Amino acid sequence: MAKKKKPIMAVLAVVLLAAGYKFGYPMIAGNAATPPGATATPTGPGPTFKMAERVLNVQTAETSPRYVKLGIAIEFENDDPTYSTLAGEALVKFEEEFATEFLPYQSALDDSVITIVSAKDFADLNSAVGKEKLRGELKKAFEEILGEEHKIKSVYFTGFVTQ
Repeated sequence: MAKKKKPIMAVLAVVLLAAGYKFGYPMIAGNAATPPGATATPTGPGPTFKMAERVLNVQTAETSPRYVKLGIAIEFENDDPTYSTLAGEALVKFEEEFATEFLPYQSALDDSVITIVSAKDFADLNSAVGKEKLRGELKKAFEEILGEEHKIKSVYFTGFVTQ
């Protein structure tokens, strides 16, 4: 009887191992199967709109003027499953076409950057906490301008030089 149980136990062990690999590995690896009828949520970076770099005056207690040279990129939620597969010229073309969506909002976006940044104190802009606070204020202002149609994921500083 003991010899009969060994082959059954071995087969059962192989079946359990295969089932564990088939269903458990995707969950551990972070790419679990999408349930039937649901659409896969794209992951990774989303489309980005890069604003023109600019030099702005900032507040200071000193008598000499202070400036910040600032570059900003706005990353949006990736709701297009094909976006994460793009590379090279196809990615550049997509980003260029994506940027045209923001032409009607360009003046309002620029104005919000100028208004918010020029009201900041020079010392605050030179601290990590101050930069994070500025990033949050800009994101909120951009969300108000762009509305719910464009979901902002992050705001990045692509350049940040103070003088």
